[in-house]
Amino acid sequence: MRYEFDYRLRAKADQWKWIADYGKVVARDEQGKPLRMIGTHRDVSDRKQAEAALKQSELRFRGIFDQMFQFIGLLSPDGILLEANQTALEFAGLSRADVIGTYFWDVIWWQLSTETQEQLKRAIAQAAQGEFIRYQVDVQGANQQVITIDFSLRPIVDEAGQVVMLIPEGRDITELKRAEQMLELQAVITRNMAEGICLVRTDNGIIVYANPKFEQMFGYDFGELNGRHVSIINYASDTGAAQAVNLSIREAVLQSGESTYEVHNVKKDGTPFWCSATTSVFKHPDYGDVLVAVQQDITDRKQAESKIAASLKEKEILLKEIHHRVKNNLSIVSGLLQMQARRTQNAQADAILRDSQNRIASIALVHEKLYRAEDLANIDFAQYIQDLTVYLFDSYNINSSQVKLKVQVEKVNIDVETAIPCGLIVNELVSNALKHAFPADLASGAAPQRTGEIQVKLEQAIASPTEVGATHSYILTVRDNGVGLPTDFNPETTKTLGLTLVRGLVSQIRGSMEIDGNQGTEFRVAFAGKNV
Repeated sequence: MRYEFDYRLRAKADQWKWIADYGKVVARDEQGKPLRMIGTHRDVSDRKQAEAALKQSELRFRGIFDQMFQFIGLLSPDGILLEANQTALEFAGLSRADVIGTYFWDVIWWQLSTETQEQLKRAIAQAAQGEFIRYQVDVQGANQQVITIDFSLRPIVDEAGQVVMLIPEGRDITELKRAEQMLELQAVITRNMAEGICLVRTDNGIIVYANPKFEQMFGYDFGELNGRHVSIINYASDTGAAQAVNLSIREAVLQSGESTYEVHNVKKDGTPFWCSATTSVFKHPDYGDVLVAVQQDITDRKQAESKIAASLKEKEILLKEIHHRVKNNLSIVSGLLQMQARRTQNAQADAILRDSQNRIASIALVHEKLYRAEDLANIDFAQYIQDLTVYLFDSYNINSSQVKLKVQVEKVNIDVETAIPCGLIVNELVSNALKHAFPADLASGAAPQRTGEIQVKLEQAIASPTEVGATHSYILTVRDNGVGLPTDFNPETTKTLGLTLVRGLVSQIRGSMEIDGNQGTEFRVAFAGKNV
């Protein structure tokens, strides 16, 4: 009979030691009861401490092993899964019981094609021969989605001398593969896009990359711009000026994060050309902050714009000359009418000639304004009305102390097609007021019986639309406080030349007219004009 057991003893200085006892019976009596035993006592404290340390180490290893999110496992040489970490299994909704003892390619968290299974078997067989294997395999995961797993197999020898495979990692690298594919696609697009692209370090202005289109645009060979200062492509009279151009561009981009501009560049052979550029700041993994400049050659467009600008300038000069000549010719006609009026002895003929002269003068004044204006399509109507009414007062020799003129015209620009009819309407209505609204002695310069007033007003009827080319509604009012209209006046049957002309002009500008003769005389003309 043998016995062995371990126990602890308290030694001196309150120290505890582990003792291992081993013994056996060496003598028995006639009934078989033990008479004498021999045994040994051995201090095994060091062994116990080593066993405790080993157990603690195993617990730490198991804790780390089980907490690893990536799959880690042990395989037998024939591919049976011997061990797997707990966290990866739980993430897949599995337990050790589900997978331990199962062939690795039959694990149910994925579906493998026959070809992929054979690939795995070959890899495991190679690893069983002592070869480190690393490979990627496409598997079908949840929701029928194909994912890419990155595996490595490292052979080890267990306590029994068997070769087993350690799987240090099994990572889902699907997103990484997609990111790599996207980067490759972006690189292909960058190399082949129609615009030139270059990357410039913000700290020193050195070009670190230029795509083939950029190099071709500036006349450089492949890679020739790399390592050169970007100011080499900026057109200027000297190197210092080119660097100043580049510095101003860089400061503008760094201040706002992105900038779009046109820049005068120069090719390798010295040929200057224009580019449209958009530059933004990007954090590069190797170079830190870089400027990403996308440039497009717009030399043809700039040349076309220059030709168009020159052509427009020529047309503007021609139009100004035309307006000047028309104004001069109308002035000649006006002068001839004035000479004829001086020679006639008939008062009625003189009045007709003077009315015709004023009508021509109102048209000539429009061309005078256009000749002197920057805008050859529109008239500053406020100033035009002011000048026209002053001219009419002078034409009829009206003293401002006798008949006062009050002009209230909003500052608006009206197109030529509307301005000339409106000017003629004002001419007819103001002339009519000067001739008929006040007593004859007042108009002839005799001492007035009362003070007369003529008011010319132009206002917008509604708020201005914001769309270019939209129409405004205007109201033109010519009012006097004179004697008013005759009691038998009927605007529909009156056949006077002036009123007939006004009705025709109002129709020409697609307007409407109202007449009020209760207190003096008031003409209100509503019309639409282009938004200029």
